[in-house]
Amino acid sequence: MLFFLEDVDIIDGEGDTAFGVGALCRRESEYDMQVTVSTRHGNVSDTTREQIESKIQKLKRYYERLSAAEVTIDLEPRSNPQVDIRITAEPKKEFVVQVQEGDLTASFDAALRKLEQQLKKFKEKLTDKRPD
Repeated sequence: MLFFLEDVDIIDGEGDTAFGVGALCRRESEYDMQVTVSTRHGNVSDTTREQIESKIQKLKRYYERLSAAEVTIDLEPRSNPQVDIRITAEPKKEFVVQVQEGDLTASFDAALRKLEQQLKKFKEKLTDKRPD
């Protein structure tokens, strides 16, 4: 999504205006957060990695100021992998989840649900106007 800025003049070294009124800019919330997926004691397929990154990107619907995500998958017990997710948000807030369930998909989905709950609660606290 693009929006227009009013009365913006960018002047080059010779004093000529490069852009005038209505210069186009991109909103900060449109930028994707950086997602890092790493594994211990094995590898995951590229398809699985892309699905994980896609699902992590969707967390921005709960809180738009997410800047980075680190997903670590420990495959040591193949029958019971552990998923750790660490999300960094502005201003200086981290959300951490660690889940170990039956298989990789179940572990990741459970971790994602926990993160969604944490993000909803955090946003609710930010927007809550009641006096303490």
